[in-house]
Amino acid sequence: MPDFILKSGDTFTAEDTYSEATKFETSRPVDVSIIGNSWSGTVTLQRKPESESTWRDVDSWPSGVDCEGQFEVGNSHFEYRIGVKSGEHSGTSVVAELTQ
Repeated sequence: MPDFILKSGDTFTAEDTYSEATKFETSRPVDVSIIGNSWSGTVTLQRKPESESTWRDVDSWPSGVDCEGQFEVGNSHFEYRIGVKSGEHSGTSVVAELTQ
């Protein structure tokens, strides 16, 4: 089965910027990786039903830490994105990726 990579290694250097929206398989967890321990802000994972336009927060990670984690995809009709919300970035860049 092929890997699905959401713009591997998206680099965020400003607020209100997100990766492209994507859908994941429900049979496997999605890996989250945040790299940028010298940046200041918060990276947020969001999802929305593909038939709606409103994004909702799923999880977030504060600045000053590199981290890795996973989340389960509960419904195949959701799109996911990761990024930095308005008012949540200052300083250097942070790299975030979602892979499955």
